Amino acid sequence: MAEYRNVFKGTADRVLQAGYVRTVRFDASGDVPVDEAVRDLAPLFADVLADGFTGRRWLIEQIDGFVAEQPCGHVWVEGDAGVGKTALAAHLVRERGWAGHFSRLTLGGSAKVALRNLAGQLARDHGLATDGLLPERWCTPEGFPALLAKITPPLVLVVDGADEAEQVAGAQPWGLPMELPQGVFVVGTYRTGSPPPRSTAPAAVVRLSATDPRNVADVAEHLAQVRPDAAGELVERCGGVWVYLRYVLNEIQLGTRTTADPLPKDLARYYVDTLERWSRTDALLPLLATLGVAGEPLDARTLAALSDVDENAVREHCHRTLRPFLGAVDGQDGRGFALYHASLREFLAGVRPGDESPEQDWKWWDFLRSATIAAHDRIAEHHLTGTVDDGYPLRHLARHLVGAGRDEDLHRLLHADDASGRPMWFAAHDRAGTVDGFLSDVEVARGLHASTTDQALAEKQPASTLCDEVYYQLVTASVVSRTNAIPAELVAALVTGGVWTQARAVTHALRLPTATARAHVLAVLAAETAAQDVLDLALAQAGKVSSPYPRAEVLLKLVPHRPSLAAEALQAIEEVAGEHERAGAIADLVPWLSDLGAARTLAEDLTNPHARARALTALGDRTGALEAVRTISSEEDRANALAVLAPHLSDADSAEALAVAGTITGHHRAAAVAALTTRTPAPDRKPIQEARDEAFAIADPCDRAEALTRLAPLLPIAQRREALTEALAAATAPDDGGRDLPAGLDWPGLTATRSRPDTLTTMSAYLKRRQEPVVQQGTDLDTLLSRATTHTDDRSRSRALTELVPHLSTPAQLTAALASTPYGDRDLLCAVLLRAGDVVADDAVFVALLRHALSSGGRVTCTAILAAALPRIEGLAGDDAAERLEAALHDVHRRWP
Repeated sequence: MAEYRNVFKGTADRVLQAGYVRTVRFDASGDVPVDEAVRDLAPLFADVLADGFTGRRWLIEQIDGFVAEQPCGHVWVEGDAGVGKTALAAHLVRERGWAGHFSRLTLGGSAKVALRNLAGQLARDHGLATDGLLPERWCTPEGFPALLAKITPPLVLVVDGADEAEQVAGAQPWGLPMELPQGVFVVGTYRTGSPPPRSTAPAAVVRLSATDPRNVADVAEHLAQVRPDAAGELVERCGGVWVYLRYVLNEIQLGTRTTADPLPKDLARYYVDTLERWSRTDALLPLLATLGVAGEPLDARTLAALSDVDENAVREHCHRTLRPFLGAVDGQDGRGFALYHASLREFLAGVRPGDESPEQDWKWWDFLRSATIAAHDRIAEHHLTGTVDDGYPLRHLARHLVGAGRDEDLHRLLHADDASGRPMWFAAHDRAGTVDGFLSDVEVARGLHASTTDQALAEKQPASTLCDEVYYQLVTASVVSRTNAIPAELVAALVTGGVWTQARAVTHALRLPTATARAHVLAVLAAETAAQDVLDLALAQAGKVSSPYPRAEVLLKLVPHRPSLAAEALQAIEEVAGEHERAGAIADLVPWLSDLGAARTLAEDLTNPHARARALTALGDRTGALEAVRTISSEEDRANALAVLAPHLSDADSAEALAVAGTITGHHRAAAVAALTTRTPAPDRKPIQEARDEAFAIADPCDRAEALTRLAPLLPIAQRREALTEALAAATAPDDGGRDLPAGLDWPGLTATRSRPDTLTTMSAYLKRRQEPVVQQGTDLDTLLSRATTHTDDRSRSRALTELVPHLSTPAQLTAALASTPYGDRDLLCAVLLRAGDVVADDAVFVALLRHALSSGGRVTCTAILAAALPRIEGLAGDDAAERLEAALHDVHRRWP
C-alpha cells in the first residue's frame, strides 16, 4: 500500500488544489448563482442546428396535440440513433423558449447538473431568482416539484437523451418528478429500447423512425434547401438517418469528400470505411480513442497529453480531419472538443460484429477494443502520476481505471489512507463536496467483486470475493453512519454558526436513508433559518412519513413558520400512542392553537404524572410545577422538565430553577443551564462558562456533542465556532469502545465489550422455539405477510413481521420481509438472515438476501447482520473467510468514523 499512497496522495492533493472550477459556486447561504447553474445552450444550438431545422411538423403536431388535450404529463419521443431527436429538442427549446436540458452537455447525464440547469432557467425566466441566486433545494429531486408549483401554467420542459441520464429511484430520468402539477408537461427523447419508467401522470410515446416516409420526405426537403446538387444519392444512402447526413455534409463543406464520392449503405459501414481511411495516419487513431472515452470536452493541449500525440497534430486533426464528427465548446482555456454523437462513441468502444460480418469488421472490432483500453489506461496513468486537469479525476478516474482493466488500482485507491490514517480518496471528495461521487466509486468497486462472486457461485466454487464485497458495503454503511451521527440540532447550529453552508446542510439531509430522518433534519434547519424553500422540502419529506409521532414532530417544528399546519399537527398528535411523546407534542403546539379545548382534553386523558404535568404546564396550569420537578429522580427527566418550564417562569422563579439545575450533573446539566439562561435578556455568564468547561470535559463523545450543541448559541463567537467544531468531531468520532461490534465475531486487539452479547443467541433460540401456528384456518402465510407489510407504523410493522419470520420458508417471502423491514431494524434484519440460513439452500439466493440486508442500515446494523450470517459466509467464501472478514471489519472500524 505504501508505494501507492504517495501516488494517490499526490493525486488527491492536486485534485483539491484544482477544485471544481467549471462547476457552480455557492454563496454564503448555499444558494447558487443562476448564471452559473444555467448551462449555455447557444453552442449546442449552433452545433446541432447549424444547417437550420427542416420538417418534423407532423411530429411537433402530435406533441402539441397532447399538450392541448391533457391536463399535464410526459410526451416521449422514441427513436433509433441518429434520427434527429436532439435536433428536435433543440428546435423546441430555441424557437418556443421552453426550458431545456441535454444529456450531451458536459456531465449532462447527472441529475444534479440537469436539475440545476432546468431550475435555473425556470427561476430566471419567471422572476423567481432573488438577487440572481437560485436556492439549492430547487435543484434536488425532492425540491424541484416545489419550484414547479410556484410557476403559473402552462409550462413545458424539454429533456433530450433520457437513455443516457442518471436514474433516480422513484423518479423519472434525471430525478424529474413522476407526478406533475396541472399544466406542467415534460417533452423528452430516448433511444429505442431504453424507455423511462412508467409515470403516474398522463403519458404518450411518439415514434420517430428513420424509414418513416414522413421522415424521409423531411430529409429530402432539407437537402433541397442546403445542398440541392447532392440531394438524390444522399437521400437514398442516408436512409433517413440525420446524423449520417450531417457527417457527409460537413465533410463536403471541409473538402474532405466530394458530392461524387460513393457512400456506404448505412451508418455502421460509413464508420468502418472512414476508419479505413484514417488508419493511414498514425496519430489519428490514438486521438480518436481518447475522444471516445473522455468524460467531457477537452482542449487540444489536454488531448495531446492524454493521447501521447503531438499538440500541433492534435489541433490539425480536431480542426480539420475529425471536425465533422466533433462538437466544440468554447471555454476560458480555449475550445474543448468531444465526439458529436453517441453512436460513434459506442462504435469506437468496439461493437462485436455478427457471425456473418466480413473480416474487416472483425479486424476493427479487435483493434478498437484494444485502442479503447489503451486510452483508458493513458488517462488513468496521467492522473495518477501526472497533472490534474481541473478536478477531472474526481469525476472520472474510477471509470477510467475500470475501463483500463486496472481493477486492482481502483481497489488500492479506495483502500489508501493519508498520514493521519484517514481514507484519502474519501477525504478528497469530502472537501470537494462530492461524497455522492465517492459512494458511486465505491459501488463500482463493489460491483466488480459482486460479479466475480456471482460467477463463482454459479460454478459452485468458493466465492472468496464475497469478503471483499462486504468490505465495500461496510464502507458505504460507515458513510451512512457518519451522516446519521450528526444530530439535526447540530446541523442547524453548524449553519447558523457559519461552519457549514446551508447548501451543504441540505445535501447532508437528503443523503439520510429514511424520509423520517430527512424530514426531521430539514424541519430543524427550516425552523432555525426560516428559509421557505427548506420548509417546503421538509414538508415534502414529512408527507412520506407514515408513523404518527415522527410526522407530528416535523410538523411542530414548522408550525411557527406556517401556522396553517396547526390543525394537521393536532390530528397527528391524536394518533401518537406514547404519553410522554404526546405530552411534549401538545406543549409545543399550544402557542399556535386558537382553541385549546381539544388539546386540554388530550392532556387530561394522560395518566403518567410527568407527562400530564408537562402538558398542563404548557396549557397554563403551572401550580406546583417547580416542586414537581424537584421530585423527579431521573436527572435527564429533571433537565427536560426544566427546559419545558423555562419559558413560563418568572424572574423570581428562575433563580430557584437554576438551583435545581445545580443538582444535575454531566451533559444534562448543560441542557438545563442552556434552557434557563436563554430566557434572560442579560444572562449570568458564569454558569454558562462553567457548563462549557464541563461540556468539553465530558468523556462520552455523543454526550459531549449534545452538550456543546446546546451551549454553542450562548457562547461568544470565537468560543461558539470552537464548540461547534468539537461537537461535529465528537458526533462523528469512531467508537473505540467497541459498542458497535457484533456478538459472535472475534475482534482481536479491540475491547470485548458488547452492547447486547446474547442478542443473536436469544434470537436463534426464538426462531427454533416458535412452533405454535400463526396461520388461521382459511388464511395462508402469504396473506398474513401481505397484511404485515401494510402497517404504516414502523413498530407495528416490525412486530408483525417478527412474529411471521419463524414461519417464512421461501426466498420470495424472505425478500418481501426484508423489503418491508424498517430501516436499521437490526433485530428483525438479523432474524430474517438467520431464518434464511436455515431454509434457503441456493447460495446465490442467500447472497442476494445478504446484500439486501446489508444495504438496510449503518455500520452497527451491518456488523450485526454479518454476525448472523457468519456461518453461511464461512461456508461460501472458503476456509480463510473468517480471517479475511475480520480484517475487513478491523480496517473499516479503524479508518471510518
